[in-house]
Amino acid sequence: MSISIIIQEDSRSMNIDTNKLREIAKRATPGPWKWWTGNSAKRLTAGRGPDGGVLHTTMVRRDHADVACGVAHVDHISAVDPTTVLALLDQVERLQFENAQLSALIDIPELHDLAKSVVLEATHQ
Repeated sequence: MSISIIIQEDSRSMNIDTNKLREIAKRATPGPWKWWTGNSAKRLTAGRGPDGGVLHTTMVRRDHADVACGVAHVDHISAVDPTTVLALLDQVERLQFENAQLSALIDIPELHDLAKSVVLEATHQ
């Protein structure tokens, strides 16, 4: 999974393809995920799923371990990299700021009066 599929940069900001991230997340095993260690092998397990159901080591040949991880999980882990998470957090903070500004406008009595007059005018036409 290429990060460029998820994040498109323009001259002003990074835009995250939230639909693509959502699609990837829905294909992966639902969390929370938890790391387990035993017999010197780490395993990533999801909720009540099988031990190592997300990611586990396998022996390919003597003294050589490999990692087994389904394609949906590989895509999900690749998509949720630090750049994407930081960009998501930046986007959330920006939207929270914009929401606070718009919420402050709602509390302006003059706007309430204007809205009422517009509605009254529209209903009498």
